[in-house]
Parts: sequence; C-alpha cells; structure tokens
Amino acid sequence: MNTPDSGLDIISKRIFAALLQQLEEEQISGWRAVFAKTILWYYQSPLAFLPDFIPGIGFVDDFSLSQLALWICATNPDVVEKKDLEDVKNRCRIFLHEDNKPLLSTEIPQE
Repeated sequence: MNTPDSGLDIISKRIFAALLQQLEEEQISGWRAVFAKTILWYYQSPLAFLPDFIPGIGFVDDFSLSQLALWICATNPDVVEKKDLEDVKNRCRIFLHEDNKPLLSTEIPQE
C-alpha cells in the first residue's frame, strides 16, 4: 500500500538512514552495533508491533525505536542528505544480509 509519509515516518527514516551510515562507516562498535543492527532489522522487517497501515499510530513503534537509537548510538540525523532517504529499508536489508558482516565484531576500532 503506497501511502504518503507522515511526519513521524520522515523523522524515523532520517534517523535510520543516519544509523545505517554510522554502521557502514564502522563508527559504532560493541553492544551498540548489535543494538543498531537489531533496530535496523526491525525497521526493514515486515513484522511490526503496530502495523504501519493503522492510521495515526502505525509509525509510533518505528518512531519510538528511532528515538532510542538516537539516544543510545548518538546518531545525528542532520548529516543525512535527501538522496540518502530514498529506499532506506532496502539499503538496510542489503547491509544486514551481507555475508561478510558479522553481527558482533571483535575488532577494536582505531581512533
């Protein structure tokens, strides 16, 4: 069903795109990376606590999780450009299903 994005969905999409960008650039490690990957898995998954087609409250679960990710992973959605918002769910799916990406990396990032 193609419904226009709501305000909550747009905000959530920006946060998830920023979170994905942080993971791709390996700026998040340890348990925060596992948390971020779990959040992105939930976002791209067809399963949801509150289905998105319910008017008014369908995006509340995505929004709540995006706010939690914003706080825990120190995600900055302001770095996301408009072109990065296109097809965020598919980009998450591709990133999460790459065979060479373990769920938890044991390497310590160099700062």
